[in-house]
Parts: sequence; C-alpha cells; structure tokens
Amino acid sequence: MKHHLRSGKLLSFLQFKYIVEVISTRAHWNNKKMLLSLIVIASHLNPLGKLGNKIRYLTPDEQYYVLNNIQPEGVDISKLTESIKNFKQNKLTLEFIHGLFDGDGGLSLSLLNPRKTKGNNNIITVRPNFTIVQDIHNISLLDELKRYFNDKGYIHKLSNNCSIYSSGSKSDLITVILPKMAGKECNDLLNKYSIHELNLPLIKFNKIYYANKVLELDFLGIKNEKTLNDVIVLLYNIINNTRGLTLKQYTNEIKNKLINDIIIEDIV
Repeated sequence: MKHHLRSGKLLSFLQFKYIVEVISTRAHWNNKKMLLSLIVIASHLNPLGKLGNKIRYLTPDEQYYVLNNIQPEGVDISKLTESIKNFKQNKLTLEFIHGLFDGDGGLSLSLLNPRKTKGNNNIITVRPNFTIVQDIHNISLLDELKRYFNDKGYIHKLSNNCSIYSSGSKSDLITVILPKMAGKECNDLLNKYSIHELNLPLIKFNKIYYANKVLELDFLGIKNEKTLNDVIVLLYNIINNTRGLTLKQYTNEIKNKLINDIIIEDIV
C-alpha cells in the first residue's frame, strides 16, 4: 500500500478494508453474527464519533456488543487482527508532515517589547511557537514526528482528547525543524535559498519561509528601526490580510501597538 497512513487512521483504514473484503464474499448473508461483527467494527472506525441514533435499529443485546466494542461469540476476525499485526509501516515522509502541518499545525510569532528590561538593547524580540495537534488516538504519530525532528521539541497533553507537539526554541527551529520542513538537512540554513528552491508545504509555505527569515534577524538582534522595518515587511508577507491593509498601514499599526503593549501575542 502506497498511502502513508499511520496510527489511529491506519487502524481505521485496515478495519474498513476488512469490512469491504468480507462484504464482497457475502459472508454476512444469512449470518446475523457475522453481520453484527461488521457493525461492531464499522461503528468504531471513528473512535471520536458518537453512535447516537445510529444503532437504534439494533436489539438491546446487539447494542450492548456495539457500545462495548465486543465481538459476537464464534466469529473469527483473525484475518483482521493479523493484517493489523503484520502491516509494514511506511517511513514517515516530508510530504506527509507537510499535510499534517497544513491541516493540524501552525507556526505563530509573538513580538515582545523588552525596552523596559535592563540590559536589553533590542527594540523587539520574537517568540515563536511551532505546533502540530493530534487526537488521543494518534499520539504515536507525534512521537514519530519528534524523532523526525531529531528529538527536538516537546509533546504534552492539551485535553483528554488531544495532545500537541510543539517547539518554541529559536535555535531548534532555525537549525533543525524549519530546514527539515523545507526539505533540507539540519544546519542547512534557509537564508541561502530562494522560496522556489525549497520543498515547502502546499498551503502554509509562506509561514515556514518568512518566519525563518524573521527568526534569523531576531537571532542577530533587532536593535534599530531599519531591522524592525525589515521584520515588519516579512510579517506582512505571512499574514492573512483580510482587512486589505497596505504595508504602510500595517507598519503603523504594529509600531503603535509596540508603543503601548509589552507583547503582541500571535501576530502571525
């Protein structure tokens, strides 16, 4: 199989494939236990879904099997269990990670005004946060993701239903995570490349490319008005400009906020 499914989504696919194969043989015809077995499996393809009225046509005994994810006695589903056990997992690919990032990920930047902090000569500093969220049934995917990024970043629980992989380390982002997200090796800094020379995500490509440039300027120190203006131009290339602001309007807005606020959270 060429698809790069894994974790909970892979399990659901193998279960669905098994159901189709059994139905194609008509093994469920005139066999209530086999039919109930398929209903039990199908009802849990999406473990986060609610059964609700979907099982109202079943008898109370049949509903018990479905609600508790129990197979009827005497039904052999060893073909399914063996297919799950013996499935050879494809290697995690950059294209798969791009899809995760576009669908369930983000890269936010916050601006901090440190001028009230003694000993800091920067006009602003940047605080990044790279994230990818998965539900509780796909936590193993986040473990794979962390290994892909050379064990940089952290995985923590957001709620009972989901966990998140995140990194706020500027060094890790510049030297490992963002280069890898652009199809390059660790420490192969992206400032050497144009946007067209990189293998970037389909939808959020601009966040990876321009956020990296912002972090590189921040690493050197945003100490003067010219560098601040350079940062704002890069941010302007990232934002979803739904208000139709010109660069000048956006620049004035950011600078006015920096006068009044210590921090501008998640500016992009």
